[in-house]
Amino acid sequence: MFGMTALDTIGTASQQAQLAQYLELVRQTNERVNLVSRKDISHLAEHHLAPSCLFVVLKRIGSHERILDIGSG
Repeated sequence: MFGMTALDTIGTASQQAQLAQYLELVRQTNERVNLVSRKDISHLAEHHLAPSCLFVVLKRIGSHERILDIGSG
């Protein structure tokens, strides 16, 4: 699943499949609209998705809390 070893521990199997589907949609859209630099597209999971999931992985957010990841681009 896109070399997502760090993300394999997040959520259920269904949620992991949704994350993989999301990454594929980003890849496809990136061919038409420049969302991510070409040199970084092969590192979507590590450079873009994993940082967004960090609070979940570290168990620093409760199930009732929300996080907004705004990014720098």
